[in-house]
Amino acid sequence: WFHWVLMEEYLYAYNPQTTARFRDWLGTRYGNDTALANAWQRDVRCESATIPDALARRAHDGQGFRSPTRQRDVIDYGLFFGDLMAGVISEVAATVKSATGGKKLYGTFYGYLLELAYHPDGIQNSGHLGLRRVLADPNVDFLASPGSYARRLPATGHSMSMVPPATLRLAGKPFFHENDLRTHVLFDDAGYGRCDTTFESASLQRREFAQALVSGH
Repeated sequence: WFHWVLMEEYLYAYNPQTTARFRDWLGTRYGNDTALANAWQRDVRCESATIPDALARRAHDGQGFRSPTRQRDVIDYGLFFGDLMAGVISEVAATVKSATGGKKLYGTFYGYLLELAYHPDGIQNSGHLGLRRVLADPNVDFLASPGSYARRLPATGHSMSMVPPATLRLAGKPFFHENDLRTHVLFDDAGYGRCDTTFESASLQRREFAQALVSGH
């Protein structure tokens, strides 16, 4: 549902297939080597550009922002990776519609922009920056996600969506709010809002349901 092991501080996609796709993407985006070199402010060619290393992908100028002059290569890679992920979603959506004669609904767990904002590398490296493309795809009938994992505790926490709900409504996409709250019968202490009593469990269920209602989910 997002970049595998991102939360464990690993970054991937350093392989020949992704590198080749990134180079093609740069050629389409910039059109020629001169435009690319001007944007990246160094001598670089579309057919030989490389994916920024992990240190560069984690570096930012406070609050997760990138410098459009010094870190354009990292910005481009983040946009490419989101476009790649959105492309996979669209390809699968088209396959489902074709195989079922358009008689089945297709949804995807995607668009976790709010959930990943607290993670220092989350938004840029998760692959969720292609939300605009997914929302524009007529074969994607709805989006889905659990409620946020960040602030689920009883009494002191609150419920919120991982996705920007107003954006989905403006795009005309229904949203399925998955409730995977932990309750008092969970045997391990996995966190994510685990409750100790039946009262706490019931209270969190009401809070989560209220969040879905007021968000139009």
